[in-house]
Amino acid sequence: MASGSLLGVTLALLWGRASFWDLYAAAIAGGLLTLLAVITISGLAGGGAVTLLVVGVAFSYVLSGLTMFFMIMLGPKLPGALYWMFGSVAFVTLPLVERTLVILVPAAAALAALSRPLNSLLLGDEVARAIGVRVRLVRLSSFALASLITAALVSMAGPVGFIGLVAPWLAKRSFGVRFSTVLWASAAMGAEIAVLSDVIARLVLFPSEAPLTAVTSVFGAPLLVYILIKSRGE
Repeated sequence: MASGSLLGVTLALLWGRASFWDLYAAAIAGGLLTLLAVITISGLAGGGAVTLLVVGVAFSYVLSGLTMFFMIMLGPKLPGALYWMFGSVAFVTLPLVERTLVILVPAAAALAALSRPLNSLLLGDEVARAIGVRVRLVRLSSFALASLITAALVSMAGPVGFIGLVAPWLAKRSFGVRFSTVLWASAAMGAEIAVLSDVIARLVLFPSEAPLTAVTSVFGAPLLVYILIKSRGE
C-alpha cells in the first residue's frame, strides 16, 4: 500500500499538485488501487495469506520501479522529492499534523470499532463465519482503513519503512494478540521508534541529516529476520 501511495504522490508532484490535500488524495488513490489490484490478483491465484504476501511484494517492486522512472522526470523538483521519498519529519509542522489528524483519527477509531470481529478472525475464517462475522467485509474494511491511515502518514512524512512491521510485533509480544489493545500499543510503539530513529538520523551525519528510512531499515531488517526465526520456532 505504501508503494502505491508513493507512486501516487510522485505523479501528483510531476503534474504540479503539491498541496497537502492534493498529495493526500494522490496517496490514498494510489494505496487503494494497489490494495484492490493485490486482492484481485491474489484471489485469482487461489487466495491465502502467503499468496497475498507474495503478490503484495511483487507489486511493491513494480511500483517502486515505476516511481523511480517518474522521479527522473521531476527535473529541478527531484532533490526535494528524493528527500521526502527516503522519509523525513524535518519539514512536518503543527498545521500539517493537524490536517493529518483530521483523516487519521476517524480512520483509527473506525478500525478500533472492528476490534471484536477482527479478534474473531484469529480463530479462523470458518469459526468466524459460524459466529456471524462477515469475514470478507471485515477484512476489506480493515484493509481500506489501514490504507487511509498509511496514505495520511505517507503524504506527511514519506514512506518510512519497517516501523509498520516491527511495532505490531513488539505490541503483540508485550500485550497479547487482542486487537483493541494491539492497535493502540502499536501506534504508541511506532511513534517511539519513529522519534528515536529521527534522533539517530539527525546525529549520525551531523550537521547533515540521514534519511529516516535508512535508520529504520538498518535496525528494522535484522529485527524482522529475528521475528521470522522466532515465529518459526514457536
